[in-house]
Amino acid sequence: MIVPLLVLCLQGQSCAAAAPDLSDFLGLLVAVEAAGPTVFGGIKMGLPVAVKGEYPRNTLRTVTLDLGYDRLQHRGRFCGELSILLPVARFPAPRNADSTYVRVYVEPGAGYRGGGGGFGSYASAKAMLAFFSDARLTKENAPPSFFLEIQRRFPLAAPLRGDARLVMGLMVAICNHCGLN
Repeated sequence: MIVPLLVLCLQGQSCAAAAPDLSDFLGLLVAVEAAGPTVFGGIKMGLPVAVKGEYPRNTLRTVTLDLGYDRLQHRGRFCGELSILLPVARFPAPRNADSTYVRVYVEPGAGYRGGGGGFGSYASAKAMLAFFSDARLTKENAPPSFFLEIQRRFPLAAPLRGDARLVMGLMVAICNHCGLN
């Protein structure tokens, strides 16, 4: 309890009036992502889902669907994954609407990699660093935000034979309070 308050104070914000958090969950997320040296390309789409409570005091989180094509061990296959974006940290606190900050998310998920080979169904652990600003989350026709994501996939048939990758991409996101108007 004391550590989060200390972090808020060290970020230069008054403890009584912390900046509102527009990125704890996202009203809409659309992203294009790519990785190497193994070939990977895909899209990420996300929408908010209530995880507990009832309206208007429910807790919302962003659930994402990742669709992609990757090439592992000389075999190209399509994959799909469902995961939830859980906010971990945001730093530094935005001083104005145009200041860029880093939002850290973790993404537990599950997916399926089609085709031959021993992969198939898998569990996934990801961490994402998204470079947001309140202006890019709230303005119409705002430029996309850059993100980095590291992922480890654990095949259910052989958990120790998974893979890891570093993905980068561009994301267009709408803040949690802005809606889809």
